[in-house]
Amino acid sequence: MKPHPEFGEYYLVSDLGRIISRERSFKSSYGHTRTKKAQVLRTNINWKGYHAVKLQINGKKYNRMVSRLVAQTFIPNPENKPEVNHKFGNKNDNRASQLEWNTGSENVQHAKDTGLDPQKGETHWKTHLSNEEVLQIFNSSETAHTLSDKFNIAPTTVASIKTGAHWSHVTNKMYKKKWEKLSKQSVVEIFFSKERCVDLAKKYNITREHAGRIRRGIANKEITKTLSHA
Repeated sequence: MKPHPEFGEYYLVSDLGRIISRERSFKSSYGHTRTKKAQVLRTNINWKGYHAVKLQINGKKYNRMVSRLVAQTFIPNPENKPEVNHKFGNKNDNRASQLEWNTGSENVQHAKDTGLDPQKGETHWKTHLSNEEVLQIFNSSETAHTLSDKFNIAPTTVASIKTGAHWSHVTNKMYKKKWEKLSKQSVVEIFFSKERCVDLAKKYNITREHAGRIRRGIANKEITKTLSHA
């Protein structure tokens, strides 16, 4: 058990993954001196599935991941790598022997190599769609509103599945922004056009909103910034 490098005056860290608050004295609101005994802090599971604790020092609160506190205390980091990795993917095991320092790219690659990446597709913490349902939506000829009601999702989610903006690892649909297909000449024509945005959208195969943004000099401004409607 060692003092944490930053919070060591108030907290100790065990190489088994426990965070212990030191015994300390403090004055109550009535001016009496009180003693708070040392105790092992309770952890909570954050939205990414990692164990976290709440530290409090002089009235200021800190939320910290247990794995990071352990690594900072017990694992040398001569290359100053920014992220802590669970070597075998077990987020519940915060023993020092199970942790290592990594770069962001090393962590991502480790998750891919071991199949531990939970933030994608049907295993993402926010989704309630299965891969099978995504394929049903992708291959369906029903309207976006019909599908949104059927699967209890937003019409924009239906659109993102259809275009490949999301779930492309399931549908194999490669997403490409429509406005990336516009030539410089097309952007100039839209910028000077007097046609309605809805007509321009159909003519150039872009959204009405994007046509309007080009007309106002907001989108594709690297082309339109030297132009003037006058």
